[in-house]
Amino acid sequence: EKESQGGSALSAQSPMWAMQTIKCVVVGDSVIGKTCLLMSYTTNKFPSEYVPTVFDNYAVTVMIGEEPYTLRLFDTAGQEDYDRLRPLSYPQTDVFLVCFSVVSPSSFENVKEKWVPEITHHCPRTPFLLVGTQTDLQDDPCTIEKLARNKQKPITPEMVVSTSFCFVISKKFFSFVLFLFKSKACL
Repeated sequence: EKESQGGSALSAQSPMWAMQTIKCVVVGDSVIGKTCLLMSYTTNKFPSEYVPTVFDNYAVTVMIGEEPYTLRLFDTAGQEDYDRLRPLSYPQTDVFLVCFSVVSPSSFENVKEKWVPEITHHCPRTPFLLVGTQTDLQDDPCTIEKLARNKQKPITPEMVVSTSFCFVISKKFFSFVLFLFKSKACL
């Protein structure tokens, strides 16, 4: 059985009839679109209003080839008030999505200053993917003007490349994540 911080979702001892589970924990600053990302993916609907998250989770069944997998998505609170509680959701995580808003330079800075150090402290061997959210706003004139007033601009893929990989979220993205896990299970 798979050990350590990486979780137990891809156990070699699982019965043939049991659906394999992948645990994905989403972290990042508050109000950057983490919940919207997960709700849009799991319900195919864009949420109409902002509702702060403390902890929430979603589960969807996805097919990888001919095999069904349960993808468990854990939404975490980005507020500092939850810094001591948030890591309670980390055990047995198979992958983290570290989110930042492409129109919030401070959320991108916090990837390096807060989020990556936090998850690597608690789960040093668990992989993570860097995810840029709110890409629909990066060309919005009002957003660009607001950033310019603070001598800022949207985060570009070139700015991210030196840190890690940036993915635009879509169902294809989640299929890619699941493909990575299937590949990992075969190693």
